[in-house]
Amino acid sequence: MATLSMERKAAISLMESQPQKFSLARRLVFPANGNDELTPGQSKRIIATWAILFTIPLVLMIFLVVIFAGISLQRAVIWLAGAIVLGFILFGFSAWASIKAYNQAVRAKIRHEQEKASSTQRR
Repeated sequence: MATLSMERKAAISLMESQPQKFSLARRLVFPANGNDELTPGQSKRIIATWAILFTIPLVLMIFLVVIFAGISLQRAVIWLAGAIVLGFILFGFSAWASIKAYNQAVRAKIRHEQEKASSTQRR
């Protein structure tokens, strides 16, 4: 029973030491492993990706409505520009809030692990 536990600990340690390889979509949308905070560069890339990627379907839907409703060109441009600006703001803010919450959770996890380790050493 003790050897099984040691083998499991060794396997877990080996998995943690190897870098994780995420798919391209995962690397673009949210490249997080749960153990490290996102860097400012990753954060900026995530915000830009969310703002662009999730705004595209919104713009396409409005474009289809504009085409089938027979709206004038001037009004169509206003609707599309509004959708782009609104999408960038909405999804950019959503990405920023997700990154902030994620980084706070990682900091709390690290702090908890440090407290746990220091309390174990005191005994």
